[in-house]
Amino acid sequence: MVAAAAAKRFPRGVVDPGAARAFVHDRAGTVLALDLATGQVRWRAGTALRPLSVVGDVVVAARIASRNAIELVMLDAGDGRELRASEPLALPDWAQASLDDTPDYALRAEAEGGTVVLRWAAQARYRGGAPPSAMVQATAERQARGAARVDVASGAIESLPEPAAVPNRTTSQAARPAASERAIESCAPPRTTSREPFPAATL
Repeated sequence: MVAAAAAKRFPRGVVDPGAARAFVHDRAGTVLALDLATGQVRWRAGTALRPLSVVGDVVVAARIASRNAIELVMLDAGDGRELRASEPLALPDWAQASLDDTPDYALRAEAEGGTVVLRWAAQARYRGGAPPSAMVQATAERQARGAARVDVASGAIESLPEPAAVPNRTTSQAARPAASERAIESCAPPRTTSREPFPAATL
């Protein structure tokens, strides 16, 4: 049996498996369905939403439920109606969810049959001016990642086993942009470069 084609990432969203439509978000998190042949906007829906995947006729999006929590929302791909939503998925209390990936937060989703596996990575960094003491740095700098599975048909969400904790790094190991994204996507062993805030390990 041939596996169904997967939705592909697209700037600020995803493209459906048939490459006919893109589902993207604007600055407010409103989802726009774009006809890729004509450029026409077919529909607009919601706020604080980030399209992540397309499963059959359903667009799966993350909605910022609070500063450090997200929920998975299922939208009808035909007209944008909200079909259902998951219970909120709590991030660490120091994390900050956002509509787009940042150096401190990254989010990925992969369709698996009738479910979507969500993976996230977050970090907090010391943002003062002068080099901090070891105690101040240890308090300020935190890193975490996690995963969950959501059932598209029911909206039920299940936390998946968390990867090993990421140790704090020293001030010489300053973050560079998109480090949280590399933490999700890389499958290489941990690297020793001083510029990586996350070891390049798979979730």
